Amino acid sequence: MNLKLTTLAVLACAALTAGTVGCGDRTPAAVGISAAASASPTPNGVEKLPPKDIVTASINALKQGQAAHVNGRLDDGTVVVTLDLSMDVAGDCTGSVGVTSLGTFQLIKVGDQLWIKPDQAFWQNHGGAAASALIGDRYLKTTSANPDYGVLGSVCDLSALADSLNPQGVSLSGGPQSTVNGTPAATVLGAKGPEKGTLAVAMLGSPYPLHFDRAGGVGGETLDFKDFTVPVSPTTPRPDQSIDVDQLGQLTSPGASPTSV
Repeated sequence: MNLKLTTLAVLACAALTAGTVGCGDRTPAAVGISAAASASPTPNGVEKLPPKDIVTASINALKQGQAAHVNGRLDDGTVVVTLDLSMDVAGDCTGSVGVTSLGTFQLIKVGDQLWIKPDQAFWQNHGGAAASALIGDRYLKTTSANPDYGVLGSVCDLSALADSLNPQGVSLSGGPQSTVNGTPAATVLGAKGPEKGTLAVAMLGSPYPLHFDRAGGVGGETLDFKDFTVPVSPTTPRPDQSIDVDQLGQLTSPGASPTSV
């Protein structure tokens, strides 16, 4: 059976850097606005900055916050990737990643340790009844160094996601102020050919990115951010709740049984 998830990881990572306002690979320079947390959020003045500096301030704030929860839908016109992840700048995460035609995967990453649990849709389409019976309701356990599975953990990197908001070859302009989940937000509009993007940035407290979307052209993206600074504290599966991928070759050899572990 083929349990490689490289395709999923590549699609997800590519989608994270496909936005109109985003697509950057440079670490933005600091701008003159504080990203410090506040018990009683006060106006941060981000709306007074040029559009490029608003984007930069949001990237810096997201990194300085250390952690966030991200919900997203990323469509390249062929494949749709969905994200529902709590992640941090250390690359730890917990949540789920879904890919059309593959299924949904529960994902836990702590340090270089990685646990992945595909849903039944994945097993039905890619593993079959034998694989499903073998793995059962357990996680596949591996590390970020595994060439087949480890790259999936790269979607957990909040710093990389923050950098993907950095505009490259995009025309930026200020948009109307809005409200996102009760928080006043400054908006930056991005245009690149037929593609149009919008980034909403908090005007109170730290200038966190609250919402990003892209439409027009091929596909589209939507990202929503919340729970800034909340530590990522995954509950790692017990040994009996996972199976090491290095054992799979032994367990699927002739004479092996799904009940042999």
